[in-house]
Amino acid sequence: MPPDKEYLLALKSEMQDFYQQEDKQIDRSRLVREMEQKVTLPAKERLTTLEFRDPSLTDQAFRTTASVGLNFPKFQLWSTPDRQHVAADEREAEHREYWARELFLRAGRQPGMHTFHAMSDGIVADGAGWTKWLWRHKTWEDRMGATIKAREKAAKNPRAPLPLNWQHVDVRAINPVWHGNEIGEVLEVTKRPRWSTLKRWNLGTTEKGNIVPEELGAGRATPFTTLISEVEFIEHWDNTHVTYLIAGENLDDQMSVAIARDSDGSEMSWEHELPRIPYFPAYGLMMNHWRNRKVGWGTIETMRYLVELRSFLFTLIGEVAARDAYPILQEVSTGDLNLQLQGNPKRAAEATLKTWLLRQIYTMPPGKELKPVPMPDLAPSLRALLGIVDEAIAKLETPRFTENIGNLAGAGFALTTVLQEREVRFAPLLFQLGQSLEEQRLFCEDVVRDNIKEKLWVFDSEKSKMWLGIGPQELETPMIGRAVLEPDAATTKLVEQRMLHEREKNGSLGMDQVIQRMGDNPHEVRIARKLHALRQSPIYEQLSNAALLAYLGSGDLEALTIQAEQMIRTGEVPGQRGMVAGGGESIAGQGTTDPGAQAIGNNAGQPGIQEESVAGVVLP
Repeated sequence: MPPDKEYLLALKSEMQDFYQQEDKQIDRSRLVREMEQKVTLPAKERLTTLEFRDPSLTDQAFRTTASVGLNFPKFQLWSTPDRQHVAADEREAEHREYWARELFLRAGRQPGMHTFHAMSDGIVADGAGWTKWLWRHKTWEDRMGATIKAREKAAKNPRAPLPLNWQHVDVRAINPVWHGNEIGEVLEVTKRPRWSTLKRWNLGTTEKGNIVPEELGAGRATPFTTLISEVEFIEHWDNTHVTYLIAGENLDDQMSVAIARDSDGSEMSWEHELPRIPYFPAYGLMMNHWRNRKVGWGTIETMRYLVELRSFLFTLIGEVAARDAYPILQEVSTGDLNLQLQGNPKRAAEATLKTWLLRQIYTMPPGKELKPVPMPDLAPSLRALLGIVDEAIAKLETPRFTENIGNLAGAGFALTTVLQEREVRFAPLLFQLGQSLEEQRLFCEDVVRDNIKEKLWVFDSEKSKMWLGIGPQELETPMIGRAVLEPDAATTKLVEQRMLHEREKNGSLGMDQVIQRMGDNPHEVRIARKLHALRQSPIYEQLSNAALLAYLGSGDLEALTIQAEQMIRTGEVPGQRGMVAGGGESIAGQGTTDPGAQAIGNNAGQPGIQEESVAGVVLP
């Protein structure tokens, strides 16, 4: 049975309270990353209104996200151990690898960031990247056709919609309910504009501001302008059902809720029929004692306090600079101050209360002058402390590989050091991302096999440039797989490739292992090498040249074929009577003077003499 409104509201309150500390962590990190965190320097202690907000954490997040998402993930699949090295399975694995990659690439297109890049940004900056898969079977069938044949024809269009949609979920909005180590329920709560949301989900508002079905609403009357302009869209998933709920305050400041409705008025609470809850997390930096969390630590969390300290120090240095540029002045006497103020207590009081304004010219009375108030020189101390903070932050930043590869010898200590720096920074993130993506690939295969029950077509933009279709029949064969992420720049990849080739020469790795670790498919590489060798053969070169000459000659392959056959059989160049193909002359009625050409002409079409042809051009 689907949950009711009362249960969902109680669950929302409970989960938001349960994840309160993690939400505060996310909010703090985002304030610093967006450079909205104010420097903690009281206004009464400031000389200026300017403050410095350190952008290094923002740059760190963008650079790390760009590195992790530098290359779109690929998939590697293998047959089960009982079917290793079966040629048909190797071809099917290759087919499914490219199909999965294109499915993720196309299904994740959304306004703003692609889902994969948003997921990478979440794991780097927030500490977790959550995504979900939606099966839009009703919308898909309505747009693509009622029959499988009609949908298959319509699907082979770059603009055709997919039945599966891959979306990023804001970790701040998600509230998973854990049953042991598994997700038992998910509550996703987002804020949306009131009136457009109510209209989208066929709801209205009573005169007291309560949310009700559209036919029971009173419309948008003037008193409604006092309502809060936002409502909460609550999306709840469990193992069997999904429910959409709209919640907002009424005119009495009480919470009013209603289940969303579709275009025919039915409540948006239904059995989803999916193999599992379609939400998938990829965590950032985790600690072994953490359990049942929705977020870990982002890579920027370890340096957040230092960045806030550096912002404070820079702002303080600015205040010291302002103090030195506009020093505090005091009026001093050049003679005996007691004699000058004797019998005039009013002037004595004025001496302690006078305020000196900037950009003013003062004419001092005789015996008076203005002098700066002596202040301690704080700049050296602040610069020393700033240097310590800079050094600490530099150690926490993602390493930048600037080594000269030409000076690295073989697969020795230098290569290992460079690769270890990369692995230390990226390995936890890449492992979590790869694990999540592989889990999502298996989920998509299950949905295609058990729910969609027909081929899902995507265009292979990387290799074959053809449409790839995978359906229940192809997915009957189980395969083992993993997601491959390559965040490395070209320099680092070159280092790793050199190390792998060194190991292959030393016999510690096989060629197939080297190819797999470089992210390629050994079966594809073997075929490509065979094709390359074939293209170097004389017969291929001969046939290729003949086809090219035919194309460049007249473009009329049929006429060119007839002329070639005539030249082979008679030995005469077409259009040049008496001129033989070898450059000599022929005697009318006696054929060619070229014995080789005569032999070819006499034996043409006879058994034992084979003629090769390509693109309609017949060659001896």
